[in-house]
Amino acid sequence: MFDQSAIQQLTQAEATAQSNESVQHALTAGQALVALHDEFNLTSLESYLPLRRRARNSMSTSYVEDFSRYVRQHRENGCTIYVNAEGMTAKAVLNQGTPAAPGHGDNTALVKLKATALYTSLRNLVSQNRGQKALAEWLEEWRDQVMPLDKDLADLNIGHVVAGIRSVSIEQINKSTSTVEALSAERSEMESVAAKTDRTDAVLPAYLKLTTNPYKELGARTFYVRVSILTSQREPTFALGILGLELHEEQMAEEFAHVVRASFAPVADADGVVTEEIPDVLIGAFSVNG
Repeated sequence: MFDQSAIQQLTQAEATAQSNESVQHALTAGQALVALHDEFNLTSLESYLPLRRRARNSMSTSYVEDFSRYVRQHRENGCTIYVNAEGMTAKAVLNQGTPAAPGHGDNTALVKLKATALYTSLRNLVSQNRGQKALAEWLEEWRDQVMPLDKDLADLNIGHVVAGIRSVSIEQINKSTSTVEALSAERSEMESVAAKTDRTDAVLPAYLKLTTNPYKELGARTFYVRVSILTSQREPTFALGILGLELHEEQMAEEFAHVVRASFAPVADADGVVTEEIPDVLIGAFSVNG
């Protein structure tokens, strides 16, 4: 007679055979679903096969040329490239497929532009308020690329500007005022605090101007940075902001998309018939649901 354990093993063996048959039938028939018992697991044997069943890779680089070369070599039907404006990345979904024959969308290539040293330093500078020492040292480091300007956008001597930033101090005046200017901020109590310098040749800038390639794959552009002095503390601090930053980011994203498109060229045969189209390049994001 069979004991309980033997009966259970025979039952599981029969159920396993039926499950294998169901899975094989579903794969052959192209069915998307198959019913299996909760106690059974599916194990892929792909790692033991000479070749993978399909490509599921993630390639990344900071060079558009290498990105486009990889995409041309590995693209499948419906390949689409998505440009992320905020992250300055372009992601190619190589196996996106088409509406009639959607792909799995898990074979991708990514290019992330590398910001230049000056642009990286600028974005870090404006990320928080800066003290006198930090701002003066930043201007000295980039003095050959940065031009300080007055409120009328006239050039200022950077040596005088650095001296002004280093020597500026807070002077308390015992009277109230409601005026707030770019280089003067008010305390809430009944006193006015103005920024003064103790050197006759020292000046404070209203703006900073610099022209640079923000990313090595993009063209040069000019940035204007508003400089405001905050006098609400015992020591003066500076608030800096890039004017029109969102517009710059939109324009850079559009330029990036153009650079990606330009890195591809239609492939034609000897008769001039195009055999390989340029993949679609869209500004946006893509994800697979479900």
